[in-house]
Amino acid sequence: MDLPEDRRSAVDEAGSRILIDAGGWATGPEPLPCLETVHRAVLADRRLRVHYLPRPGRRPGVRTVDPYGLLQAAGTWYLIAAHRGRPRTYRISRMVSAAILPQPSNRPHDLDLAGLWERLRAEYADASPVIMIRIRVPARFVDLVRRNLAIQLAGPPTVTPDGDSMIIEAPVTGLRGTTGMLAGFGSMIEVLQPQELIDSLLEVADQLKKLYD
Repeated sequence: MDLPEDRRSAVDEAGSRILIDAGGWATGPEPLPCLETVHRAVLADRRLRVHYLPRPGRRPGVRTVDPYGLLQAAGTWYLIAAHRGRPRTYRISRMVSAAILPQPSNRPHDLDLAGLWERLRAEYADASPVIMIRIRVPARFVDLVRRNLAIQLAGPPTVTPDGDSMIIEAPVTGLRGTTGMLAGFGSMIEVLQPQELIDSLLEVADQLKKLYD
């Protein structure tokens, strides 16, 4: 049975605002307390104010954004939105709170969400050289690590057992971003390679020690 014209238009509009990218490393479920609010803002074409945690261990900041659409990449949900006119991705699980504002979202009428995502991903990859990492992770933390590692991946990883731990080998984009992600796990993760990543983590540890001494 065909849908009425108004229902068909609504379905098409919703489909243009939600993007599924099945590539990469599928991850397990993670808490998403703000997903419903973000979803409503995307469909209602309303601005959104979020308390957002850029990286684990940092304080959340308040940002007012223009939602463009929702993205599920490798099982992880993101909001594609513009902040001060510049589009970027925001990981939903890092949103501490979200509130829909009365102002309409400044979303381009002819926006190609899939095309924008490809451009954002390409820009990130171009700006971030690919490095191969090798880390040892306790088996019970593998799912948590892979959720956080998913956005950094530049290709498929491999996982091999190592006693009570697992060895993860993966190509990732961005030494700085990978350092920040792994630093949040403290001593739970042992970096085996490359040396530049080990040195980067040691530099972060040294900066923190100087800050709190």
